[in-house]
Amino acid sequence: MIKQLRIQNFRSHKNTKLEFVKGVNCIVGLPDSGKTNIIRAINWALTNRPLGFRFHSNFAKGPTAVDIDFEEGNQISLVKSKSESGYVCNEKEFRAIGSDVPDEVSRISNITELNLQTQMDKPFLICESPGEVAKVFNRVSKLEKPDLVIASLTTDINSKNKQIKILSLDKIEFEEKLKRFENLPQMKNDLDEIEQIENKRQKIKNEIDELFSMIENIEAVKKIMENMIDVDKARKELVSINKLYTEIANEQKKHMSLQDIITSTEEVEDKMQNIKMDYKDIQKDFGKFLKTIRICPYCEKCKEPISAHNLDKFIKVELA
Repeated sequence: MIKQLRIQNFRSHKNTKLEFVKGVNCIVGLPDSGKTNIIRAINWALTNRPLGFRFHSNFAKGPTAVDIDFEEGNQISLVKSKSESGYVCNEKEFRAIGSDVPDEVSRISNITELNLQTQMDKPFLICESPGEVAKVFNRVSKLEKPDLVIASLTTDINSKNKQIKILSLDKIEFEEKLKRFENLPQMKNDLDEIEQIENKRQKIKNEIDELFSMIENIEAVKKIMENMIDVDKARKELVSINKLYTEIANEQKKHMSLQDIITSTEEVEDKMQNIKMDYKDIQKDFGKFLKTIRICPYCEKCKEPISAHNLDKFIKVELA
């Protein structure tokens, strides 16, 4: 219960102090003497409504303040100026309150809009709908909070049911998607087998490459062997040619030494002509043979072309 009220710079009240007694208190006075503003000041201090600074007295420069003392010894004050506002509850300050009322102020006053009624308000609950009347009775009988809790729980339940429905649909969708992966274990086994086959294929390929390399080496060795066989043949042919050349040279010497002795020059000339013809045939054969070999018959291991060894002298010897 309110014990004392102090009003400063609130509408027509510059500095008003009222003390109340238990029971009914009546405030009387002439019209426009500030009676309604007393109710407005109490409502303003308890609800912080209306907002702003419009209840400030026109004649005052200081802040507007309303102090309320209760029988229990508690005290609340609402002070507002153009630049700041705040509550003081049992000497505890609450700054930057905005549009709210501190919980401690509401708890101490225990007064709501149900406890206040002005002369212009409708008769209490008479004109209200049944729903509004039920809400008021619930507040008075302290059943408002259980109703709020039930409403909140109902809202939560509905929200959870919606979530469950959505999650159930998601579950069905995911299950359908998972069906595409039912064969994953078999696919993994197949993949392992494919990897094993690929490893074997790569191993076989490497072995084939090694075999081809060996075949190439064998072919190269064969070619070398064939060349070596040609060298032996060329060496034998060359020895025969050297012998023939020696014989021809000896015949030439004999011919020169016997030239004075031989009486018939015609027989000697015929013989020499035959020898020249035979020698030319041999030269042709030897020249053809030199064109078929790739290794010098004198050097054997030399890899230079045959023309670099000046072997043409063996096929260009002219008989005297």
